[in-house]
Amino acid sequence: RGVAKSLCGATSSRTSSGQSYRTSAPSILARRHGLQHSTDRCRAYVLPAHVGADASDAAAGARPGLECQGPSDQHGVTLTCGSGVPLSWVQVPQPLCQQAQCAAAGYSGASPTLVVCMVSQPLSPGVVKAPALPCAAEESTTGDEAAQAALLRGGQRPKLSASTLRRRRRQRATLLASLRRSEELATDNRETIVQLQGVGDVADYTALVDAINAGGEARAAAIASLHGRVAPLSFDAAGCRAVQLALQSADGPAVAEFASELQGHVREAIRSPHANYVIQKVIEVLPAAHFCFIAEELQGQAVEAACHRYGCRVFCRLLEHCPTAPAPAALVDEALMEATALCRHAFGHFVAQSVLEHGLPMQRRRVAAVLLADPLGFARHRSARHVLEGALEHAGTEDRAALVAAFLGCGPGELAELAQDQHGAHLARALLELPGGATAELRTRFRVAVGQLRSSRHGRRLAEDLGL
Repeated sequence: RGVAKSLCGATSSRTSSGQSYRTSAPSILARRHGLQHSTDRCRAYVLPAHVGADASDAAAGARPGLECQGPSDQHGVTLTCGSGVPLSWVQVPQPLCQQAQCAAAGYSGASPTLVVCMVSQPLSPGVVKAPALPCAAEESTTGDEAAQAALLRGGQRPKLSASTLRRRRRQRATLLASLRRSEELATDNRETIVQLQGVGDVADYTALVDAINAGGEARAAAIASLHGRVAPLSFDAAGCRAVQLALQSADGPAVAEFASELQGHVREAIRSPHANYVIQKVIEVLPAAHFCFIAEELQGQAVEAACHRYGCRVFCRLLEHCPTAPAPAALVDEALMEATALCRHAFGHFVAQSVLEHGLPMQRRRVAAVLLADPLGFARHRSARHVLEGALEHAGTEDRAALVAAFLGCGPGELAELAQDQHGAHLARALLELPGGATAELRTRFRVAVGQLRSSRHGRRLAEDLGL
């Protein structure tokens, strides 16, 4: 009974060897093997068993049903039923280690036996289960808890709204894109990273960081030990922290020498989840003359680097610390050849924002001109609206005035549609926070279209904030 009760949901058991098996609910087994009714039970025999607590009550309470047996090893539990179908989703239960208890369970073998009681129950389509592997991730539930509860009570699954379905599609697309990027990164950089990590003897990074923080002779010795090893350490999760700390703590000549060791590895480094931080630190602590090689090595791949999840950070650091240097300025000009795509990209829009804040006047005007081509379209875009907000704050006086005039040129209905949009509502608030007479004019436009505003959730919130 205790085992059957624990199996009503996803649970975690620990064997006597100390390995933790996180497994799914038994309803998956019931569905896969045709146990359609709530009265169906199945009993599984698992060999070998670990010596443990008494489970005779659970065995006695199990009704006859599907019988399976198979090995249990460090990879989890795999059962095979009479039809030869392997069952990879199973709870590791308490063992039966006495002959009488084995007989009570209906098993007459000489080896100890484990008993699993699996209860058939409805399986929600929104639940994704994890395999029974040691220390595997726990179950991930994509459905609402209320929907799960309704199913278990025998009710109907509530209909999902259009916004919920869109959100789930975006989440799936983001996950798949992330997996593809990880695979591409591993394929593109595997040979380079393996070659780099093979250089030198990687020390205890914790001790290295502690020595640098200690100061004095310990710091000097630790920093000296990094010479010739900056590149391989930069691509390591722990080693990159030691390199960043050394770049921040060492004197000027040593830092310049460390930076020079990264030459020839910049394209790989900005795509690394670890080495990109080292590149950023080099830009932060050194004069532009010592890290212009970073911009030079990225030329020809400016757009790709600016739209990379890690490369965009390097672009932002270059714009913050040396926007007027020839090599970084040329790199930004190359990226702005695709300014429209940059503004709409999930990572590239950070670079466009940084251009508006730190770029050269001509570069800032180029971004503003792109935004003026379709202000309402950019305002409704989840990434581009951040660039528009940055332009209203950091663009030149003439460009800001042109953007405000473009929105004021819209009719009350168009502005109301903008405020009804999830992303456009943020831009509408940014417009209302601008100084000058534009705010009063916008309030008047929204007051005229207050009925249209209140027909959507986002517009209703804006109307309430404005007191309409």
